[in-house]
Amino acid sequence: MQYSIREKSSLLSRELTIDDQRGHLAFRVHGPVVRVRDELRLEDANGVEQAWIKDLVLSDGSTYEIYRGGTRYADVKRILDGDLLAGYDIVVSEGETLRARGDMRGRNFTIMAERQLAARVQRRHGDTLEVNIEHADDVLLLAGVVAINAMLDTWAKAHPR
Repeated sequence: MQYSIREKSSLLSRELTIDDQRGHLAFRVHGPVVRVRDELRLEDANGVEQAWIKDLVLSDGSTYEIYRGGTRYADVKRILDGDLLAGYDIVVSEGETLRARGDMRGRNFTIMAERQLAARVQRRHGDTLEVNIEHADDVLLLAGVVAINAMLDTWAKAHPR
């Protein structure tokens, strides 16, 4: 399944829309602009919460948590190789680890589950991200990409080229 993630923020709120391959709204992500920590809600097109994405209080932005059904479901962790950003791991509470690797600054990367491609992410048309999900849980992968994108925004501000 293919999705397009676009930012539609205003002065009062942060919002991302996630459209399916036909251009129909599939999900909406929203959270406050002014915040102590990042907290984003991923809702389906009917407004039903599918995931809650947040960073830890007083953290360095290296880990985000994904909650589903009120329970912590996965952690998204930044992976460093010395001073270089190597990628991100999405560690699911059931033990599976998905690995996001590639051109992280350019927002062009793949997410692998074991040795199988789970998703491919590419930046298109400025701030639009195209996400092609090959298999696995669409909500988990989209929440992971949203968390990675937020973490990359923080990383880019702290590490300008």
